[in-house]
Amino acid sequence: MRLVTWNVNGLRARAAHVDQVIEALQPDVLMLQEIKMDAAIFPVEAFAAAGLPHTCAHGFKGKHGVAIASRHPLKDIDRTVIGGIDDGRHVSATLATSGGDLRVSSLYVPSGGDKPDVTINDKFAHKLAFMEEMKTFFAGDGLHVAGGDLNIAPQEHDVHNHKKCRRLVGHSDGERQIMAEAIEAGGWIDTGRAVQPEGPLFTWWGYRYPPAFERNMGWRLDHLWLKRAQADLIRGGSVFRESRAWEKPSDHAPVVLDLGLDAA
Repeated sequence: MRLVTWNVNGLRARAAHVDQVIEALQPDVLMLQEIKMDAAIFPVEAFAAAGLPHTCAHGFKGKHGVAIASRHPLKDIDRTVIGGIDDGRHVSATLATSGGDLRVSSLYVPSGGDKPDVTINDKFAHKLAFMEEMKTFFAGDGLHVAGGDLNIAPQEHDVHNHKKCRRLVGHSDGERQIMAEAIEAGGWIDTGRAVQPEGPLFTWWGYRYPPAFERNMGWRLDHLWLKRAQADLIRGGSVFRESRAWEKPSDHAPVVLDLGLDAA
């Protein structure tokens, strides 16, 4: 079973790219962030035509929005608000697999604004509140994959320049600490680093500095976590960097996780 997460950065703007990603990666489950549309107008028919007929979304006009599209039926859909502000940052669903019901959660953690200081930056305070709630929100040891654009690069080699970036939102010491605590509290394993423990594994290259992608000045902001008890199911993982080189791309690349499961 293949799961893919991708911050599409505008589903309507990137519709053709979504089709290309589905064609290239053939996911069983595609988790999306920043769909930037109301869930009521999520393009169900387009995803069905691409082979992912089972969908759920949580988004509002002018807000961020997350979604799940699957080859296999979804049930137990949950759009519970995390972090105290309902702006379309979480949707979960369950699908039947050979290993039992698999819970899938698509998340978009707040970016956190410009300054890593809760005393002057309400957006940063919201980000930390979201991460704090994640410590307990996904409690339990059932078969579960959670992730998406988590907006934190947790390790020194998850940014192109640790010394510089640790002063910035997304790689500050406090954010990296709270992510480590969330992973530990939830019994998670960071599947990206389980597959590739060392070296660059960037998923985001900003628009503000156009040569960022060609010079590989990236950050690892997109993650897929699996409950640690099921770590033996991991069969592989990768970052689909190719999409970042397409015309008018999302600034994020899709992240792939392969598990030793079949649909039931």
